[in-house]
Amino acid sequence: MAQAPHYGSPPKIGQVFCRDDDYMGRYEAMLVWVNVRDGGHWDGMLVTNEDFFSLSSSRFTQAIHHTDWRPVEWRWSDEAFLFAPPHLELDKDSNKWVERKKALPPEPVSALPPKSALPEPKDQEHHATWRARCRRKFPVLDSDEGNVLLGEVWNEFKSKG
Repeated sequence: MAQAPHYGSPPKIGQVFCRDDDYMGRYEAMLVWVNVRDGGHWDGMLVTNEDFFSLSSSRFTQAIHHTDWRPVEWRWSDEAFLFAPPHLELDKDSNKWVERKKALPPEPVSALPPKSALPEPKDQEHHATWRARCRRKFPVLDSDEGNVLLGEVWNEFKSKG
């Protein structure tokens, strides 16, 4: 498994961090406090509607996965199986992070997720509850095209059972 990439310079107040989970979807929070120490170590604080979350430079020496807080611009690396800054890529031969030769295309903002990415309805879950759960995870589904996609997936699920 690849080593986590070096975080680089300390984050700035106002920088957006995010994480994903299976129940509520994508969370985004802004860094509201940061303390930078000599030697490059830093500590920071995120505030959400649920709680306070502390971050530190030492946390970013480990692999960052979907449920971990990470800078919103970081991208998933299939080669390393973790999130990394968009300007870095894993060199498979040396197993080291190197500057990307070709910039990544920007992530589509309004593209609908594939059907396979939508969570399956739980046992005895009502249609409206399932749709609300999908919209929390993928806010872009709160549109006419999203309603069509959700309807198709729900009908496919109901026809299986």
